[in-house]
Amino acid sequence: MTAAPVYHASPIKRQRATKAEVEARREALLDIIEAGRPMTVRQVFYQATVRGLVEKAESGYGKIQTDLTVMRRAGELPYDWLADNTRGSVSRSRSIASSKHSGDLCSPSNERTSRPVLPPPAGAYAPPASDSPVRELRQISSACL
Repeated sequence: MTAAPVYHASPIKRQRATKAEVEARREALLDIIEAGRPMTVRQVFYQATVRGLVEKAESGYGKIQTDLTVMRRAGELPYDWLADNTRGSVSRSRSIASSKHSGDLCSPSNERTSRPVLPPPAGAYAPPASDSPVRELRQISSACL
């Protein structure tokens, strides 16, 4: 019989940010977004790396995403301060013009591609409803894709 292998502690020591450091980073992110709103998460990430708030790596991007999500849910960051440019892009095969049921995008026959529209969490800032028919159509089409 052979002896079981012995595992040693990793020589790489990772340090977690303290609560004070996280709060300071979130305050800085709020300042960045307030100055350039609306901004995408990617724009906020690049501004944060330039200012030395996070490392220019996927781990830094993840920190920014997490911080922005927490700030939005806590009501510290208004929802309309962040732009989501992916919602407007629709592939040609799933566009309104090519839809068989363009009048009813969320019909049962279109169930496979429809998603429910979730409201923001209770107590969170929600932008006012739109009066523009074009904007309303975009909201409907993005909700059903």
